[in-house]
Amino acid sequence: MDETINIPLFAGENENIAFLEKELGIEKNIAHTLLFDALPMLKRKYDLLQYKSGSHELDENSNMRLILNEEVPNVFQNYALANLQNNKNILIYLIKQISEQMSDSAARKIIEKHFEQDEDTLTNQLAGEMGISKSHIKDFRTKVIPRIKKFTISMYKKKLRKQNHIDKADSFMQFVIDNIFIDEFENHPFVRSVTDESNRAILPPKAKNIAIRLISVWLK
Repeated sequence: MDETINIPLFAGENENIAFLEKELGIEKNIAHTLLFDALPMLKRKYDLLQYKSGSHELDENSNMRLILNEEVPNVFQNYALANLQNNKNILIYLIKQISEQMSDSAARKIIEKHFEQDEDTLTNQLAGEMGISKSHIKDFRTKVIPRIKKFTISMYKKKLRKQNHIDKADSFMQFVIDNIFIDEFENHPFVRSVTDESNRAILPPKAKNIAIRLISVWLK
């Protein structure tokens, strides 16, 4: 996972774009989409949550976690930003833009907690997103996920033997999802099937986000 850096707040649009490009390595058009399309939508959703619950610190942290878990996957997917949703620095930047009152340390704590969920917790979350019924949850936890884990680790080790490192982590994660998660899920009728407009099997945004975090746990 990326090492976090200091994330300052900038008032000007050009300063924000420049920071996203130079410090966080985002292409200018992607930075523009993040700043002017995704961010305003997420901020509106957060402000609405804050209005409904009040502005207490506990509510603020809870609402921000809700934004990260429920809204970011969908909004990032809609704006073709899904490859950014597991970048710690991007998420810290996002939090500080959404809530300018939140301190740097508070934003970092939220992000660290976001990535600290263990394998069992993530597996349960993934089961929920994939519509696994109570009668099949045991098979999902003890048969389906262990097979996916085994093949993922094996593929990771194979790539490391060939090239000593993973050049593009995002591409590797997507490859694992397309060729291991989805292939395995399709072997089990009790796993909800989801397709895109071209009728290709996919993981829905929230499930994909959880799967990526699960892969990260396995490969630590």
